[in-house]
Amino acid sequence: MPDSVSFEDAAALALGGQTGYQAVVDALNLQEGESILIHGGAGAVGYAALQTALYRGASKIYTTSLPTDIDYLHELNADIETIDFTTQKFTDVIPESSVDTVVEIIGGNNALGSMQVLKEGGRIVSTVPLGDDVKAARDAKNIKGDYYVMQSTTEVLTKLMEHLGNGDYKVAVAEVKPFNLENLKEGHKIVESQAVRGKVVLTF
Repeated sequence: MPDSVSFEDAAALALGGQTGYQAVVDALNLQEGESILIHGGAGAVGYAALQTALYRGASKIYTTSLPTDIDYLHELNADIETIDFTTQKFTDVIPESSVDTVVEIIGGNNALGSMQVLKEGGRIVSTVPLGDDVKAARDAKNIKGDYYVMQSTTEVLTKLMEHLGNGDYKVAVAEVKPFNLENLKEGHKIVESQAVRGKVVLTF
């Protein structure tokens, strides 16, 4: 952990950062010039995935978010096409069968919509298990990919910490609270609301 990185930022990066990075690099193998849809761009996984897609040279990046997070996400890159999921369906914004890759974090109808916007033979990675109907839609378009669980590695974590220490990678920390039972309960409520930017960090 570089001296310039705080313990709070390091803790917030460890899970979401590695998951977002591995989703884009290892599971999807996103190539320069390919397009990507990343659901929940303001969350810990989505925020890391967005930055990784930028570093990988994605030609077009879509993400879904709350309206209050649009400016926040544009601070990463103004060309990210941010879709307010409270007023728009991403399937109405993104042309059908036009996206090379998708990072899916919600499942259900959201995953079905992801199959709709993916190209024939496209690629998807999901942090939640895919239902049978979603798998059927995937197979009908020869889309590759499935449920994925991050595998923490020293190599990836060290690389992300170095990027964070150099200032060319950002980590989203929603709140920092002292560790106790009340804050543990409150932290879960914040995360479950799905209206949080990044991680809730509890300190000892």
